Amino acid sequence: MQGKIEYVGKLHNRDYLIREMTENTRQFVAFVKELDCVLNRKIEPMPDQDSWQPYTEVHCWKDRAKVDLFEVEGTGHPDYQGLTWIDMLLKGKRMPHNLMMLRTNPDYYFTGQVLEPGITYVRINDKLYVHYDGNHRTAIAKVLFYFLGKTDFGLVTYHKYFVRLDLKEKVEQIRKLLESISVALHFSVQRKITARLDAPGWMKEIAEFSFTVENKRTAKKLVLKEEELVPFFYEAVRFKQSRWRRFLPRNHYTEVL
Repeated sequence: MQGKIEYVGKLHNRDYLIREMTENTRQFVAFVKELDCVLNRKIEPMPDQDSWQPYTEVHCWKDRAKVDLFEVEGTGHPDYQGLTWIDMLLKGKRMPHNLMMLRTNPDYYFTGQVLEPGITYVRINDKLYVHYDGNHRTAIAKVLFYFLGKTDFGLVTYHKYFVRLDLKEKVEQIRKLLESISVALHFSVQRKITARLDAPGWMKEIAEFSFTVENKRTAKKLVLKEEELVPFFYEAVRFKQSRWRRFLPRNHYTEVL
């Protein structure tokens, strides 16, 4: 135990830490894997863009931003999803090169300047991801910062998306309901940018949504606003449950069914 405490103490020295990471990598990784720390968390997969982008209400972009590395939870790169951050030191495909660069130019991780090659981070609601490239450097920086008591990394490219997961859930429920009524019914989401603010190295977009119900058999269409989704849903449920739906008087919502 005493030896373990002494070793951790030495790792708080930047030069010693880098030497252990680059020259005694395997032993260093084995030691860290015994600790109860964030470096042993698995790298989560970033959700597929097609599953959330149609429901993005606000999108912000910064060309030069700092990120808190310990908020980074995952990546869009499939090769590294499911590994832990400390695993990357041994299993990252380009890690030998990146560790060599760490040894020759350690200031890269500490200057707070624009990183070259660039790294893009994506925040989807409350979760932050490496977009695709930069996983090796993110893992190295996480290890460095964990033992040296630092958090902010960059300057990097940063995207932030506020995704309406509540709206996504409503749409999925409506689609399921309409499919149970008729395979001819199609429900789609339209996203329209209604405001955009720009400044050098910064952008913010705001979107609104509309929804279309289309009956492929009759070619009838109904366009809905967001506040009409719930009333439409209940009218469609009532229509489905009726034994005499053919004879029900149609209204604005059920005319398309």
